[in-house]
Amino acid sequence: MAYTAHQPLQVKQPCRFFALPQELLDMIFDFAYPHEPGVRLLDRKQWQEKQKACRRLHRMASPYMVQPFPPPKVNSFLISKRYFQSAAKAWVQNHPFDDTKLDGTTQLFDTKGIIRAYTKKLTSHLFQVKYLDGMPALRVLRIQVNPHDFERLEPQKLAWQDELGPEEFRRLMIDERRGPLVAPWLLAQLQDVEAVAEDCRWAKDAEEKAMWARNVRAFTEFLRARASEEAQVIARRGPVEKAVRAYFKKAGLYLLYPGSEVSHGNARAVDLLRYLARGGPEPNVMLIAFLAISIVMINALAQGKPG
Repeated sequence: MAYTAHQPLQVKQPCRFFALPQELLDMIFDFAYPHEPGVRLLDRKQWQEKQKACRRLHRMASPYMVQPFPPPKVNSFLISKRYFQSAAKAWVQNHPFDDTKLDGTTQLFDTKGIIRAYTKKLTSHLFQVKYLDGMPALRVLRIQVNPHDFERLEPQKLAWQDELGPEEFRRLMIDERRGPLVAPWLLAQLQDVEAVAEDCRWAKDAEEKAMWARNVRAFTEFLRARASEEAQVIARRGPVEKAVRAYFKKAGLYLLYPGSEVSHGNARAVDLLRYLARGGPEPNVMLIAFLAISIVMINALAQGKPG
């Protein structure tokens, strides 16, 4: 009888990579997905327009080969839910985004997704900041302002002729339809905010140009003071935020990122808690009780629906 040697049974060992401390994981993913100089965001429509222009302008003897739309960057993140979250966070946070140069792709910040969830540094127009609510990772905001942003102060005040103060800046920060132009909790989480002056074509001489620049610098100081004030207000609501996070952890109410369809709980409960905790009154026992009861009711309703 022939003898057959049996190979030893190979037992697959679980991957211990994500057992590393979070600080080490963050460093690893930062090295794996660093800042890429010159990176641009283009959607499929913009890519097609670019290819159309390239073919029209092509003058060489050989025909121009139309390039297919490249695969999405996130394809390389699709290893696991945990890997996707860490890789997306590292890649997005290592890139400063400029909403003023996205060639019409402002919907990246109007909607929910990894860019909205993880963007850390952003440049935006003043009229666009009302769409930046719900960007939890945003820490540095550069706001480009031009004379049109100050039109609501006219004709009493002209930003390139008259000195502006806190009263005028407060008027600028209120949208007649939406209320505050910048959400209080967005200001509170910022480490730095700066207003950057665009050219003022209405300024006729050096003196008016200097006045325009001074008013924009004063607007920067106003924004930074407001950010500091709002941070103190949010700090007083710390007990509510802490209770919310504790309930999330206990109940497993996690989204892969804000707006993600992949979650381990009820997204409506997450949205409700976020709204109440950040926009509600000063922390008190009744509010915390209301938070808990609301989530229990929402979860009960969700579990009653067919899967």
